[in-house]
Amino acid sequence: MLKKNKSTSFVIGLALSLSFACYANALTEAEFKATKLPYSVMAYSNQYAHEYGLDASKAIDLPKGLEAIKLILYKEHIKGDEVLLPQDIYRCSAELYVDKSLSLYWPGNYPKVDKVGDRGLQKAQVSTVQLKRKGEYWVPGPYASMLYDSYDQTIKPNLAKINLGFFGCNYIPSRYTAVKDGLAIWLERKGGHNYAAIGQSEAEISSKDFYIFKLPQKLVNNYLPYARMAAN
Repeated sequence: MLKKNKSTSFVIGLALSLSFACYANALTEAEFKATKLPYSVMAYSNQYAHEYGLDASKAIDLPKGLEAIKLILYKEHIKGDEVLLPQDIYRCSAELYVDKSLSLYWPGNYPKVDKVGDRGLQKAQVSTVQLKRKGEYWVPGPYASMLYDSYDQTIKPNLAKINLGFFGCNYIPSRYTAVKDGLAIWLERKGGHNYAAIGQSEAEISSKDFYIFKLPQKLVNNYLPYARMAAN
């Protein structure tokens, strides 16, 4: 099921009936400026519907281990300082609900973490869905790091919540990514390779070290045009 946020209310199930072209080609600057923020789209599984008492008939199949995904566009006010003037900037983020049984890397190893201290260690990535086979593993085409903003391993008995931030709305995963390219979020497995220590230019991330969650295409159709408009 996909949910589309208009101001503070949700329109449930609307995105399922929209065509690809509607959002991929038809979003105008005027329509974007008229959109109430925060803007979000969401997909959830049958398990998530059961946990939160939602309509299970609107649940969809998600990649194994991913129970819900919400992509969010919002504005943040920057107070400014002696160098920068006060301003409002667009932020793009993702909220994931994952199966707690996944063997994930958790920054800081605390049950609940806000403002994660080692958030920039390249433990989460976003790529297109054009993956390439390399030996027995998969590697991405274009990809970019994401930031661990916070997480909560205690939100539900079987679920953990992860909040990730994109490196700006341009980097999803790059300014050249088209809606048709799709999106996948990569979360590093516990004990995975320290990519931050050697740098992305020296090593290619691999499914050996990451769980890969390919996002529903309809979710991407309804989000990426807004992120692109925000980045311009």
